[in-house]
Amino acid sequence: MRKLLFTLITLFSIGLIACENDDNKNNPPNNSDFGEITLKVTGDLNANFSGMADFYHLKVSNTETWEISGHDYKPQTFSFNIMDIASYGSTERPSPGTYTIGSSTNADFSAGLTYIPDGDYINTIEYSTSLLADLAEPAENRGTLTITSSNEDTVKGHFECTAFRTDDELNIVGTIEISGEFTANKRRFD
Repeated sequence: MRKLLFTLITLFSIGLIACENDDNKNNPPNNSDFGEITLKVTGDLNANFSGMADFYHLKVSNTETWEISGHDYKPQTFSFNIMDIASYGSTERPSPGTYTIGSSTNADFSAGLTYIPDGDYINTIEYSTSLLADLAEPAENRGTLTITSSNEDTVKGHFECTAFRTDDELNIVGTIEISGEFTANKRRFD
């Protein structure tokens, strides 16, 4: 009888913990952990976006990535990133200064915007300054990223760039101009 009671209490406790974790996943993240980003998009897509921003550094095998990421929440309508990727090299948080945005192979940073109309993830539209756009229309500089302050916890700045949408044959089928500013806090993985 004691063994049965102990088993029932254990299962009930696990159920409560599981329910608590599920509830936490449906609540919005603690916005004090994130910074802010605002975007103005013109061209093939005309919109203003605002949301949360953070940055992180990731090293996997011989590849390193440093990225500023921004998005909104409930519903998610956009995702935006500015990143530096290095294979067999290193990346680091940029110091204050102005950097080029373009292809990941010939600029300091690349940028990408995913438009998610009304949170509809099936009909997303992606624009990029990077590799596929570079194959369609080579360019060294599609914009600039200006870092105004940078420390271990927060990076602030503004940017402007041209990004492209390509079809399966790498034909450019859309062009947008993106400008904005951000205060991005370091991503916490706890």
